[in-house]
Amino acid sequence: MAKEEFDADNLELFRKEAIYRRMKHYSRENERCQSLIEDLEKRKQSCEVGLAAMTACWNHLIKTIRLLVRSDDSDEVAEQMFDFTVRIQEDKAPDITKTLEVNLKATENLVTRLFEAGGNTQTPLPAGSTLHHCQKEISDVSPAQHNGIGVPKEVDILRAQVASREARISELEQDVASATLKRMMLEAELKQMSHERIVENPHYKSLLEHAGVLQASLTASRAEITRLSEESNHLRASRIEWEENLINAANQANQELKIMLGKRDAENSRLREQREQQAAELVERRQQDNVKTSSLREMKALNDSRLERIATLESEVARAKARLAANMGDEDLMKFFLEGQTHEAEYFTSLKERAVVAEQRASILEQSLSKYQDAHPDIAEHLKAEADALQRLADVQAQLEKYKRVYGDASGLPPDTSALAEQLRRKEEEVHKLRLQDTQHTQAETSLYTELEKLSTAWESLERQVKEKVFDLGNLENQLKKATSEKAKSDNKYYAAMRDKDAVSAETTRLQRNVEKQNKVVERLVDAEKNLTAQKLNSAKHVELRKMEDGIIRTRKELDAKIKQQESAASQSGGSENAKLLRLLKCSACEVEFRDTVITKCLHTFCRPCIDARISTRQRKCPACGLGFAQSDVLYGLYFQ
Repeated sequence: MAKEEFDADNLELFRKEAIYRRMKHYSRENERCQSLIEDLEKRKQSCEVGLAAMTACWNHLIKTIRLLVRSDDSDEVAEQMFDFTVRIQEDKAPDITKTLEVNLKATENLVTRLFEAGGNTQTPLPAGSTLHHCQKEISDVSPAQHNGIGVPKEVDILRAQVASREARISELEQDVASATLKRMMLEAELKQMSHERIVENPHYKSLLEHAGVLQASLTASRAEITRLSEESNHLRASRIEWEENLINAANQANQELKIMLGKRDAENSRLREQREQQAAELVERRQQDNVKTSSLREMKALNDSRLERIATLESEVARAKARLAANMGDEDLMKFFLEGQTHEAEYFTSLKERAVVAEQRASILEQSLSKYQDAHPDIAEHLKAEADALQRLADVQAQLEKYKRVYGDASGLPPDTSALAEQLRRKEEEVHKLRLQDTQHTQAETSLYTELEKLSTAWESLERQVKEKVFDLGNLENQLKKATSEKAKSDNKYYAAMRDKDAVSAETTRLQRNVEKQNKVVERLVDAEKNLTAQKLNSAKHVELRKMEDGIIRTRKELDAKIKQQESAASQSGGSENAKLLRLLKCSACEVEFRDTVITKCLHTFCRPCIDARISTRQRKCPACGLGFAQSDVLYGLYFQ
């Protein structure tokens, strides 16, 4: 029972500790989540600030592009579509991607119009408006007139500049018309391009060479896949061998543990037998202590009865001594014994005390008398004579009282009555003794009645105690028989239950250990299998990724070839401003791909291949400003509305 209570206490303590550890874990998780939320909030704020700056930059860029595109387009997008911060506030984070995808079409249309416009994107201003603008500039820069008279020389100069600008404008209009015509011819030629011309194109040849390189890389990848498959098979075989070795080692360890458990069970049985013997010895000693305690209680009760008997005998002795004193005619001694004093030594002690008090009083009186004798000898003699006279007077009065008790108040008696007087004196002494005896008998009867009551009470208590002991003895004998039989039964049940419990505990422990070992083995095998499966999936995904990257590179190169053709056509048509804007849209690192990736830490934009190449080669610094960045600081996807 004590062991079960101890196990229950340990279980409760373990539960409390587990709950406390879980609460601490939750607290740490909460703190970590709070710190992560704060970091995300800071990153969100920095991203919003960067996005706002990027929005302002791209708004300025779009406005510049719009100045180059005709302003009478029917699908012009509202200014609010270019404000990313408004979209973030309206649509929140889950809808930002959807909003950017919706606005992607408008961006593509705007860029397409920019490329299609070519040299015609800049709409020539009418001559009248140009003249009006020049006149306004002249009025702004010309000094104030004095008394209504201007400076005619400066006006002539400005007019000459206006005329030259108009001539330049007409020349540019002619150039734009010729460039537009050339562009249209090139577009028609591009649409009707023959297969032979395509084959002879150097870009096509470069693409074929790149395709050969990709084919070679594909062959190498397939060889790598074959090698990885062989390696996987080899690892699988080695894993099977490792599992067999592990199972054999586990079985051997199990056998050793079984032997150790057998030894431990034998040791536990021996210790259990010793514990049972000690417990039986403890019970026996407790029973002996209980018997000693009961004997002690009985001895105390017997001692109390003996003390009462002693008190009774002492009172009887006092009565006997008082009776002897009464027979002797000593009234003082009789009163002393009737007061409960049973020892003659106490009587003599009291007499000594009285004598000492009298002597002290006499010595004090003698001292005072000696003082008077020294001072007044006559008075001292007088006082001494007076004291002697008083002493003799007291003796005479005592003698007179004695005679009065015997003879009465008569002053004299005849001689023939002397015999009668002597006889009367003896009778008086006998009467005095009888009176003392009567007083002693009266006191003795009172004490006898009291002692009789005490003795009757003690007798009743002893009789009741004897009866209780008899009944207790019978009950104890019956209880002893029942307890003996029940103890034998309970011992048999206890030993059987303990043997069953030990067997079950040993079996449970053995099974738990086996299960734990098997679980560990299974976990290790599952982890190894997961790793192999992940490696296999990674290999397959790597191959697919290589294929997709090859397709993307091929598509981008084709797009680059077309863009270069358009750039060459635009450069031939004199579109220097378009080339400048196109360079602004392209990545500043490779100057080939368009900007579609943002580093949120410094808000510089580049193409995705450049950023991925830097991340893969661990050169994680901005190509523009050299600021370090992490992979989480890269935002893929940049859209123009």
